[in-house]
Amino acid sequence: MSQPKTPNKPRPAKGGETEEKVVSVAADKQRELLIEGPAAQPAPLWAPAGETERCKLIIDTEGKVCQLVTGKQLCEAVAWSEYRYRPQVQGGPPVNVETEVEVRYEPRK
Repeated sequence: MSQPKTPNKPRPAKGGETEEKVVSVAADKQRELLIEGPAAQPAPLWAPAGETERCKLIIDTEGKVCQLVTGKQLCEAVAWSEYRYRPQVQGGPPVNVETEVEVRYEPRK
């Protein structure tokens, strides 16, 4: 079984001078912006009963998960590269978003 990839940190703003702005978005609002991603994950071997976990993360200006903020083991097991969100805009250009995402794990059979 391969190790999950660690998402990248938010990229510096153009010109490399300062980091891009990060705004907070409520989990329910962020859920509405989901474009693609699995509805549920198979439960990992160490938690076969399945459950729902809330994962804190940062989504970049392209709508991809770029940083996992929480250190929860179930959150680190998610293939975040499969998720994509509609970019959040504020005052015109897209911005990085700090939010919580619920990940549902189906019980192992």
